[in-house]
Amino acid sequence: MGLTKQHLRYSLEGTFSIISSGGCNITFISYQGQDGRFVACGACECIIIWDLRLGNQALKIPLGVHSEVTYLSSSPDVSCLAFDSNGHRLVSGSKDTELVLWDLIDERGLERLTGHRNVVSSALFLKNNNVLISSSKDTFIKFWNLDTSYCYRTIAAHVTEVWTLSLLGNDEYLVAGSNDSSLMVWSLHQNSSESLNAREVISQKCGAIMREGRGRIVSAAVDNTGRTLCVHGTDSKAEVFEFLTKDEAARRSKKRIAKEAKKALKLKIDGDKLEKEISLKDVVRKVGSFTCCDKLKSISIVRGNAELRAAVSLANNAVELFSLKSTDVGTNTFTTLRKLVQPGHQGEVRAVAFSSDNLAIASVGADAIKIWNRVSLSCLRTVLTDYALCVCFVPGDRHVIVGLKNGSVLVVDLSTGEVLESIAAHTAEVWSITKTHDNAGVVTASGDSTVKVWKFELVSTESSKAKVLSILHTRTLKVNEPVLSVKVSPCGKLVAASLLDTSTKIFFFDTFKFFLGLYGHKMPVLTSDISYDSSLIVTGSADRSVKIWGLDFGDCHRSLFAHDDSVTAVQFVPKTHLFFSCGKDGKLKQWDGDTFEKIITLDGHFGECWNLAVGGDFVVSCGKDRVLRLYTRTDEILVLEDEMEEERGKDELASGQDSLAKLPSIKTVTAERGAENLMECVEILNKYKEDVTGGKKPEIPPIMKALAVRTPSDYLFKLLASIKPSDLGEALLLLSFHHVTFILEMLPRLLACPNKCELATKTLLLLLRIHQNPIAADTTKLLLMEKLQSSASQALEECTDLVGVNLHGLLYLQRQMEAAEGIALFQDATVQFRERQKRKLRKEVVTKATGLSL
Repeated sequence: MGLTKQHLRYSLEGTFSIISSGGCNITFISYQGQDGRFVACGACECIIIWDLRLGNQALKIPLGVHSEVTYLSSSPDVSCLAFDSNGHRLVSGSKDTELVLWDLIDERGLERLTGHRNVVSSALFLKNNNVLISSSKDTFIKFWNLDTSYCYRTIAAHVTEVWTLSLLGNDEYLVAGSNDSSLMVWSLHQNSSESLNAREVISQKCGAIMREGRGRIVSAAVDNTGRTLCVHGTDSKAEVFEFLTKDEAARRSKKRIAKEAKKALKLKIDGDKLEKEISLKDVVRKVGSFTCCDKLKSISIVRGNAELRAAVSLANNAVELFSLKSTDVGTNTFTTLRKLVQPGHQGEVRAVAFSSDNLAIASVGADAIKIWNRVSLSCLRTVLTDYALCVCFVPGDRHVIVGLKNGSVLVVDLSTGEVLESIAAHTAEVWSITKTHDNAGVVTASGDSTVKVWKFELVSTESSKAKVLSILHTRTLKVNEPVLSVKVSPCGKLVAASLLDTSTKIFFFDTFKFFLGLYGHKMPVLTSDISYDSSLIVTGSADRSVKIWGLDFGDCHRSLFAHDDSVTAVQFVPKTHLFFSCGKDGKLKQWDGDTFEKIITLDGHFGECWNLAVGGDFVVSCGKDRVLRLYTRTDEILVLEDEMEEERGKDELASGQDSLAKLPSIKTVTAERGAENLMECVEILNKYKEDVTGGKKPEIPPIMKALAVRTPSDYLFKLLASIKPSDLGEALLLLSFHHVTFILEMLPRLLACPNKCELATKTLLLLLRIHQNPIAADTTKLLLMEKLQSSASQALEECTDLVGVNLHGLLYLQRQMEAAEGIALFQDATVQFRERQKRKLRKEVVTKATGLSL
């Protein structure tokens, strides 16, 4: 039986209209060999690198997973990240109150640190000691000894949540910020007591730094020298402080003591009571402050030879760059070098529309109208307006009609970027605009309970001889409830109005006489659309359902539970009965209006999805996260049963680990799938081995043929390599002892292969760590363990020798290249020197000749 109906998959082609997510940090990076020019920002599930000199996007890094970047990471629960000084280890703090230490070279978790009782807000490595410092919303600051993985010191100096930690100098000072306007400072030094561990770092409170900003501290940044600290709160003001070196602080303290002694002598105060030691006010100096155009969300600073630069991400989807010259320190003269506002909306995007050729996209929102190129995803035109709710292109694609929240309708010329006319069309919000069937006008629906029909016309203006586009009001349909959506049937006979009273009413378009009433939704109908043949109408409601109706008799063909929240938009695919829907749950879904089946679910927005538009092979959506997402139809055929099974797999939540082996990672769906594949592999190979030992000549199992492997050891290695390194431990943890024994018997063959010994050794160590007790209790495995020990030792020695030979070979080639480059540079310098000498001699000859002639 062949396929009766084929559906093609839609895939995400790109995201645009996002500059920086407000929930992610911003940081300066070294890119293309330049510092202080490029910044990296989290943009939903991507990382965007912006060139602040040219003001454009230098690089976009998609992470490949639908998880919002919160700290330049792909996990929605990660609250902080920090690298060690070598970049070999990474620590992540999360909402689960735990810290996980990761080995980036081995791609696995090292330790799980438990001790905090609330969300971990910050974590830092010390440079010169194997110590980790972490803070949390439980008001505590903890010091962790990573050699023993235990907390040896807890600071309970705060009474409210600790939001940030910063290390200044060469791990000399620790600065913490909380809900108040002060920054608490501790000095860090090595423990000199003989009774305790001498390698531990202890802290001593120095004092507090008072801020001018209001509210809690949101984020803090330290420059590349480790001497400058920049902090900001919940307002738009950022403050910069500098921590002086010991020599500078001593000189400043000496001046302060002399000044205070002179003042004490004048006031006849005993000078012995004066503070003569270096205090915090001698170490900390305020550099200045600057104010942004909106609330700050994150900040990053970098210091050059004679300049301090600060890049900030704002709450309105913008990035600003400030600069302070070294000669202006103390004068508070920060200058604004760059503002990135053009590539994105500064407010939420409420509506989108395709042009007739599907090459341009119009988007409107709380701040402006923007026109985008669908191919390059770049912004072509920006027109500032009031809060807009709907938009549509005028035939010819040179103008757009925009409906505003204040009831006005705008006619915008895209070639000049000007608003040609602002018409007070309604007295309440204009919720919907749609073109008529003959493209001769538009129909608007408003919260003032009216539906108005307008026609296009060209009018003359006083400023120009050329005529400009305008719209003329022709008819008005008055209903009893606010109208949230309006659609005209392609045949031009009917008009559908979705009302606030949970109903949709169908009228004849020419006479506005009532034709049908569609009742069935339990909450207001927010959106509707009519199919190309005027036979079906689809309505979406705040009751989270989508209903498919027949336009002949108004009968409900099917009611679908579509989304987990209100359905905000529905639209048919041209020339089909397939339609898309989106809702406040952020997802997009495609449905079949004939078979009533869900075809595919597309991962959408982080937050509410307000609108969508379908144009040919493309779908674009917009939402509260200020992102426009473009999907394109591919040639891949969908199998609905496989899609349903995949969605069920995504919905299944992996249970947490309950084993005595505490691993840094947690059990995931991918780890469970890897364990199932390993179990299947063991069963297949066990049966294959029994057939071989029984004297039979079995064929290679089909799964091995599909994976293009010939031997059982290659099959096992293929499956082990397919499991992510971070999930390997959890996958092996789920295996029974029978499966573990079989894998251990197969490992000597993998250890004998030079290109497989690394993964085989890692698997061996994980199995021994997880299943140590049953393996040690089974005396029959003694010979196997000795064989594994000798095989692993020999394999690692060969691997070490190979790495050593390659390393020294590369070093030899490096020396050869440097010597060749040095000779070439010397030859170039010699040639240049000789040319300069020749020019000098010619100049002297000309000078002498001139003197003789005179």
